[in-house]
Amino acid sequence: MKLGYSSIIGKAHYHNIEFEIIAKKLRDHKTASTRNFLDVGFGRGKYLDLAKELDYLPNGIEVNQEYIEKATAKGYACHHLNALTEISIRFDAILISHVIEHLKPEELVDVLETYIQMLNSDGILIIASPLRGERFYYDITHIRPYYPQSIWHSFGGNIEELSLGRSRSILELKDIYFVRDCYRTRNFRSYYINDGLGFASSILKITNYLLAALYNISGSRIGIRASWLGIYTKK
Repeated sequence: MKLGYSSIIGKAHYHNIEFEIIAKKLRDHKTASTRNFLDVGFGRGKYLDLAKELDYLPNGIEVNQEYIEKATAKGYACHHLNALTEISIRFDAILISHVIEHLKPEELVDVLETYIQMLNSDGILIIASPLRGERFYYDITHIRPYYPQSIWHSFGGNIEELSLGRSRSILELKDIYFVRDCYRTRNFRSYYINDGLGFASSILKITNYLLAALYNISGSRIGIRASWLGIYTKK
């Protein structure tokens, strides 16, 4: 392991752990007949690249035209969200990573229902989403957190009444992970401002380096729970 500050800090992020889990699940699910992969909200395309490495056929949905053009240039089949109805194939694996927290409750059921209908009968749906906490609100586009119970209430065997109704699709939770992020001291002036705070900034930098090293050495076990990741199939 590289011991430089940037290397240690960069590795100590829960998205890296999510990536490892998703890679394993896609690798374990892959068979000779398993081909089509869809990443909903693929961003810069790291999971499209992963899918290609694992011999899936990468497909993506995005609203950012720049991302779509870059992914298309790599040979990936990518579409704007507005063209979703033009996709006729079914998928063996669908990834919805850090998307549902950007949806209003009245949108959640319809959006997930759409993608469930695009899933093969023996396919897997992977959902990753942040947990509620201070860090959730760092992203101003986050609307609200959703939990595994949120999916179960609308897509599971829950018998409680729901004001927004229940999906016609039923999902079965096959596996679940709660992913930790590195502890980090962010609520200090010296975290953001260095001018005139040289000593305090140095102490804070050392502290965060040690916290990141502890997170990495512990295999991400020492940290704060930041997200959950569920593996679903449809009944």
